[in-house]
Amino acid sequence: FALLIPAGSACDPPGGSGLASVLCDWMTRGAGRRDNRAFSMELDRLGVQHGQTVSAAHLSLSGVCLADNLSAALTLTADMVCRPQLPNDEFEPSVVSVIHELQSLEDDPRQKVMLELVRRCYPSPWGQPPEGALEDLGRLTPDTVRTHFAQFIKPQGSILGIAGRVTLAEVLPAVNAAFADWTPGAPPAMVSGARGPTV
Repeated sequence: FALLIPAGSACDPPGGSGLASVLCDWMTRGAGRRDNRAFSMELDRLGVQHGQTVSAAHLSLSGVCLADNLSAALTLTADMVCRPQLPNDEFEPSVVSVIHELQSLEDDPRQKVMLELVRRCYPSPWGQPPEGALEDLGRLTPDTVRTHFAQFIKPQGSILGIAGRVTLAEVLPAVNAAFADWTPGAPPAMVSGARGPTV
């Protein structure tokens, strides 16, 4: 299964690049009634191979599990988007995690070239890398990221894809129960800017 939420790096505010990536990591560090450790242990107990990524367009949460555990896995995923704890003591580790991702690009020249190509071909914010910039990551605060979560992590435009040994009749009640309290809202419009330098 994969849940795509239209809250990717293109939604990062000016001067706050990397925010979506920090939020994506922070959302996994405790949700619902479970803290970071308990949440991770429950995913492991269910045998869920889970992951999260941020692209320009989407913040994505995905998982692979046995069909019998799908309902419980969807409930945990719903906890991340509807009921994340976003604890203060887990904020800095989330920022550090994104900084490490950004710094690891220095060891991957091919990826650096592709990111630069995207930056030069697409206007801001579509051309900025999901990992953001070091100076912007250093300016993020827990309150800023929580406000962004409240504005952008909404069901409108989100896509939930499920593939496997399940039927719609079987899975729809589980989806409706898991995401019942995911309240709609009106996300603010993104601000578009100029392309990066072309020479």
